[in-house]
Amino acid sequence: MKRLGLFLFSAFTALAGTVCAQDEQKSIDVAKTGDFAVGIEASPVLDFVGNMFNGNPDNGSASRWDKQDYTLHGRYFIADNAAVRLHLRFNPGDNKTIEREFIKDDAARTLNPLSNDKVEDKHVLYQNDWKIGAGYQMFRGQGRLRGFGGGDVFYRYQSSSDYYYYGNKMNEFNSAPTSAGWVSDNSKRTISDVHSGTHSLGLVAFTGAEFYFISHACIGFEVGLAIQGSFGTRSLKTEETMVGSQYTKIETQGAPSNSTFRIGTNSEKNGLAGTGYGNFYLMFHF
Repeated sequence: MKRLGLFLFSAFTALAGTVCAQDEQKSIDVAKTGDFAVGIEASPVLDFVGNMFNGNPDNGSASRWDKQDYTLHGRYFIADNAAVRLHLRFNPGDNKTIEREFIKDDAARTLNPLSNDKVEDKHVLYQNDWKIGAGYQMFRGQGRLRGFGGGDVFYRYQSSSDYYYYGNKMNEFNSAPTSAGWVSDNSKRTISDVHSGTHSLGLVAFTGAEFYFISHACIGFEVGLAIQGSFGTRSLKTEETMVGSQYTKIETQGAPSNSTFRIGTNSEKNGLAGTGYGNFYLMFHF
């Protein structure tokens, strides 16, 4: 990881020097009053480049920085050296996971003990983790390279839920249906398990620098520190069972997760409370 970091720093420095040398007589259009900008995270791109050069397929910026991982960036320049900004993070690729298992069909086996018919049990896991942030950013410097600083406020919501679907139905004739391996007690099966969600509110102080490699486009690096508080929602678990000959659903409500207050973004990671985040990004101005 140290070699990758050195490579990225050297490559960035070389690019800046080369572009400046080639275009020292040319003017570069940087953002100005009235411009809009949209941006994306550059860390995945830089990781990919690092993988190409050092033969390691598992480089990851997250192992060096506990990023806030904003996926989309937007900002509007209210002055040549000041902008208001908006960030949105979400996880469309990880929000739904499906696990399936084929098991024997109890009804078919009742009619024919030699039957090989199968039914499907399914477990669906939903995960949500999204964040919206807004802030104010001030710039300093001339030409291609500009420093900046400012602050954000943000709101984040995290939750997960498990839902289970069974091929063999529970009834008075089959009080303990054959079920998938994830079921520990066939006579009392979980239908849904909505876990405690977490709401977080916080403030961020940040600083960094941007380099315009062409007109209206720049690469930047930002570091920051967050102060945030979190509180949880109640969990709700629903199970099915037979009480005598009566099919019954049991709902159990759990306590919310503990409320927290901390400085930093990764207090759960190796106990490193108080550490900050860092991320590369690309911005395009219009």
